Amino acid sequence: MRRRLRDKLSFRQMQKEGGLLCPGFHHLPSDAAPAELLSRLNWPVVVKARRLSGSRGVIRVDNAEAYLQAVSGACQ
Repeated sequence: MRRRLRDKLSFRQMQKEGGLLCPGFHHLPSDAAPAELLSRLNWPVVVKARRLSGSRGVIRVDNAEAYLQAVSGACQ
């Protein structure tokens, strides 16, 4: 259980499964093309690398071009 609480994606999924309020989120697997999510996003969005902690790597993006740039930067 503790591991699920420490992992951002697992924690959000657990909140959603439990019927709790949580911010909307989408998971982009590392082998997926970032453009796959474009049709499901409502701007602005926050891009956050799963492997970073705290506020490191948090990027607010306001459009598709900025999203694609942020995601490619977060994956490096």
